[in-house]
Amino acid sequence: MSFREDLTYMINKHSKENGSDTPDFLLAEYLENCLNVFDQIIIKRKTWYGHEKSTTPFVLENQLNETV
Repeated sequence: MSFREDLTYMINKHSKENGSDTPDFLLAEYLENCLNVFDQIIIKRKTWYGHEKSTTPFVLENQLNETV
């Protein structure tokens, strides 16, 4: 099961889609995208401050998926 499928399941299990009346799979997609953007921003912040550039495993996994 993928992260997004797990997240969809958890959103549905706890009825977190009820507040916005948005399907659980769309909320899972949104939250996964938020995490991806956050990871990218952290990398950009490190670069801005001159820290050694590094990537998180989550970003690497998504970059691999995008190139396939």
